[in-house]
Amino acid sequence: MGLGINSSQSNIIDIADKELTLNSTYTTDEIDGGFYYNQLNDKEKENYNRILTGCKNFETKILISDISLNSFYKVQTAFNYDNPQFFWTLSYTISVTSQTNIPVYVNYKISEEDNKTYDILNSLGNHIIENIPEGYNNYQKTKYLYEYIVDNTEYNLAAEHNQDIRSVLLNKSSICAGYARTFQFLCEKAGIPCTFIAGEANGGRHAWNLICLDGSYYWVDPTWGETMYRDGTVSDTIKYDYFLVSDETLFKSHILSGDIETTRKHIERAFIYPKCQSDFTVETLLKLLVSWEPSLF
Repeated sequence: MGLGINSSQSNIIDIADKELTLNSTYTTDEIDGGFYYNQLNDKEKENYNRILTGCKNFETKILISDISLNSFYKVQTAFNYDNPQFFWTLSYTISVTSQTNIPVYVNYKISEEDNKTYDILNSLGNHIIENIPEGYNNYQKTKYLYEYIVDNTEYNLAAEHNQDIRSVLLNKSSICAGYARTFQFLCEKAGIPCTFIAGEANGGRHAWNLICLDGSYYWVDPTWGETMYRDGTVSDTIKYDYFLVSDETLFKSHILSGDIETTRKHIERAFIYPKCQSDFTVETLLKLLVSWEPSLF
């Protein structure tokens, strides 16, 4: 059973070759409020914020200023990875200067139906969060949301809108990108720092999540909670093999990439990630819970 994640689309033919520069260290709290935003330079952040404001106002044409084409791709990818709620930003075109290919506008297609869908998705997300039992800590909330997605979604390569949250929340059918973006969307609504990760697994492109619980990072792959994906059978049993795991566990089967891919360009090492030092264990949970409940793990 294969997985897939698509690159964002653009209409650029000639690509600038300006190198990207990155800061070298990130603290555990930087995932909160935009994990990828925090890896941008000041000019890139300025343009990211301009896109954020434009998307909140459902603008179809947003000004881009004083950055190279490579930097634009980094901003666009960072924004897309940080903001699963703006599902229409997965597809875009860029207006550039004719001689130098400097980006001046990013263009998104937004319909009246998309405006309504945006409100519906937020209402659905809020409703799911409101149904989390009172008193749950962040581990319990994370497990609840993981199970909600697996229980309510059918893995289907042909699913409509399978790269975004509409596929899971509206259509109950998706692939890895839809699972991961929906898990991120719901975790963020629950106040749990979580981000979207792109890489490879089983020889194909794949998406999963990075989450921060009580100051420690863990990997979560909600798609691989589906029993059918893991062994080719159909079962009601949810798998937890890749739920809150370490680098050591994840990288036996997953390949992490900090690269950016578009239909026209591959930019290497655009983003970096923290180390996930250990799996989340019963001992870890006992430190968080006032009273131990075996059914929670």
